[in-house]
Amino acid sequence: MSAGMDPATGALLTGDDYDDHCIADLLSTPLGTEWMRPEYGWIGFEILDRPLNRATALLLSSAAAMAIARWLPRIRLSKVTVSGDLAQGRAVMTVERQRAAAANSLTAQTIPLTR
Repeated sequence: MSAGMDPATGALLTGDDYDDHCIADLLSTPLGTEWMRPEYGWIGFEILDRPLNRATALLLSSAAAMAIARWLPRIRLSKVTVSGDLAQGRAVMTVERQRAAAANSLTAQTIPLTR
């Protein structure tokens, strides 16, 4: 089981809480901004300024799925969806996943998308 530290409180994070933290960290990091790991992050920030239509939602979902598959191999994705109004700042991404080591651990996480 993976574990880490909550950056705000210093508390130990395990299980779904740790996975939530790792996904949120990955999807809040623009590609190329980590100087020790310039390939860490995702390309979603390059997509966020486009009008939110079905094509843009698919691009965002695909970018998130590729980043999670690369950087968080312990997580198996079931579905990644984007909904809402990005132009008004009310779009969200929902990530449905399970831990590879736990077959019955389906979890959903909602992440606000902002520019």
